Amino acid sequence: MADAGLAAERTFLAWQRSALAVVLGSAVAARYFLHMVNGPMPALLAIAGGTLGLVALLWIRRRYSVAVAELLRNQRLPRFSAAPLALVAGAVSMCAVAAGVFVFLMR
Repeated sequence: MADAGLAAERTFLAWQRSALAVVLGSAVAARYFLHMVNGPMPALLAIAGGTLGLVALLWIRRRYSVAVAELLRNQRLPRFSAAPLALVAGAVSMCAVAAGVFVFLMR
């Protein structure tokens, strides 16, 4: 059997990259649209997207540490919920909708 710990580490690294991309993407989008759109909408979207990305990052770090501890203890991966996936998908969807709205408003 292959080492299950490497699969868990690769998954953790992929989730970490995704969560950091959401945080960075939210900040870049807010900076780009801040001078184009009057009002607090770009800042609110950046805060919401950044918060969701950071929560997902913290959640996946916790999940990874639990998985490693369980692998060391009894050589099996525990079952987890899909909440980090839902957080990242929600953040990405929110940013996509916001970008679409901004593009529509800028026409």
